[in-house]
Amino acid sequence: MKDTYFSDRCLYVFVLIFVILNPIISQDTHYWSQQYGTKSALLCGAVIGGVRDNSGIYYNPGSIGFIQNKDLNISANAYQWDLLKIKNGAGDNLDLNSSTLQMMPLIISGIFKLNKYPKHTLGYCLLTKDQFSLRTTGRVDDYRNLINDKYSPGDEDYVGQFSLKSSVYEVLCGWAYGYKVSDKISIGLGNYGSYRSYHSDWYRVSRIVPTDTSLHTISTFNRAYSMEIKNVRTVFKVGVSVDLKKWKFGATITSPSINIWGKGSILSDVTASNIDYNNDGKFISFTNNDRQDQLKTTYKTPTILGFGFEHDNGKTLIAFSGEWYDKVDKYSILSPSDNAYLRPANIKLNTADKELEITEEKKSVFNFAIGFAQKLNEKYTLSGGFRTDYSYSKMTKLAPVNLTYTNWDIYHFTLGVTKKREKSDLSICLKYAYGQKNDIYQFVNLTNVSSSNYFVGEPQKASVIYNSISVVIGYTRFGK
Repeated sequence: MKDTYFSDRCLYVFVLIFVILNPIISQDTHYWSQQYGTKSALLCGAVIGGVRDNSGIYYNPGSIGFIQNKDLNISANAYQWDLLKIKNGAGDNLDLNSSTLQMMPLIISGIFKLNKYPKHTLGYCLLTKDQFSLRTTGRVDDYRNLINDKYSPGDEDYVGQFSLKSSVYEVLCGWAYGYKVSDKISIGLGNYGSYRSYHSDWYRVSRIVPTDTSLHTISTFNRAYSMEIKNVRTVFKVGVSVDLKKWKFGATITSPSINIWGKGSILSDVTASNIDYNNDGKFISFTNNDRQDQLKTTYKTPTILGFGFEHDNGKTLIAFSGEWYDKVDKYSILSPSDNAYLRPANIKLNTADKELEITEEKKSVFNFAIGFAQKLNEKYTLSGGFRTDYSYSKMTKLAPVNLTYTNWDIYHFTLGVTKKREKSDLSICLKYAYGQKNDIYQFVNLTNVSSSNYFVGEPQKASVIYNSISVVIGYTRFGK
C-alpha cells in the first residue's frame, strides 16, 4: 500500500513538472483544438453531459454539485508532433512546411466542499486555453529577365525570400459554483478570465542583380511587419446537469466576452530601390516606415450554447456533446492612426486607408464529439472518440498584417486505456488529428513577379495538409 502511494506521488510530480517545462501547440482559428481533464481526453471532449471530475469547472459548472470526492486531476498531453505542408504555398512548385514537436495543455483545478453545506460546491481552474506556433520560410534563387533589356540586357540574378513567425498564447483562470438542487439536478455558475497574446513577424524580400551593374544597379523590394497584441477579457457560463443513474444530461450557456484591458503595437517597414514600376524608364525609390505603440486592443468571443448526454450501463458508456458558436461581426482588434510615413513625400502610391488596421470576423460553427468507454475487466477500460473542430475563419486572401493563418477544418480521433487502482486512475491515450483544404491562398508568391508589382506576386490558390499525433498521460488521485 505504501509503495503504491509513493509511486502515485512520484508519477504526479513527474507529470506536473513534465507539463510546466514544455509549451503547447494548437490552431489559431479553432475552438476545440484541445480538451482538458482525463475523461475529456479519453472521450474526445464528449463530457458536457456526464463530466463528474474537476474539469467540470470549465466544461459544465452545473456538474460540480454532483462531485463527492475532492480529487486531484492532472492531465498531461505528453508529446505532440504536428506536420503542416502547404503545396505551392510560396509560389509555383514552392511548398511551405512546418514541423513542431511540443507539449500540450495543463489544467490545475481544485474543489471545495463544506461539511455543513453539502449541497454547495466551489471550484477553481487554471488552464492553457490556446497556444499556436507557426514558423515557415521560402526562397527562390535563379536567373530571370525581370528588367527591361534596354537597361539590363539578358537575365538578372533574382533572389526572393519569405519568412513568417506567428504565435498565439491564451491562459484561462476561473471559478465555478455548483448547487445540488436534488439527487437528480444540479445547477452552476462559472466566471473565467483570459489573457491572450499574439506576436507575428512577417518578412519578404526581392533582389534583382543585373549581369552588368555598370548599366543598371541592383533593384530591391523589402516588406516587413511586426505585431504584438495583449488582451484581457472575461466570460460567464451557466450550466445544468441531470443525473438519472444510467443516463446523464447537461447543458450550458456562455456569454459573449467582455473586454477588460488590451494593449498592442505594430511596426511596418517597406523599402523599394531602383524599380521601374510603370515600365517607362523612370526608376523610383522610396521607404514607407512606421511604428505605433500603446494602442488599444479588443478581442471578441461569441455566445456559446452547449449540450450533451451520457449513457452508462456499467460495462459500456456512450457519450455525445455539441457546442454551437454564434458569429462575430467584423470588428477592429487594433486600429493604428493613418500616419503620413512615406518618404520622399512627393512619391504617389496606391495605398489603402488604414492599411495597418487589424480586423477579425468569425463565422458561426457547430462542433460535436462522440465518445465511448468499454470496461474490459475490473482493472482496465478501453476508451475512444471522435470530434470535429471547424475553423471559424472567414478570411480569403492573407494580408501581410494578419491575425490568423489557418482556415481549414480539423478532425480528431482518440483511443486509450485506463488502469484502475485503489486510490488512483492512470490513463494513456493516443490522439490523431487531420485537416485538408484545396482552395486556400498562398502565404506569398515568390515566383510570379515583375517590376509592375514591385516584384511581389499576386497570391494564387494552394492546398494544405495537416497531421498531428500526440500521446496523452492522464492521472487522477482520489481524496477521501
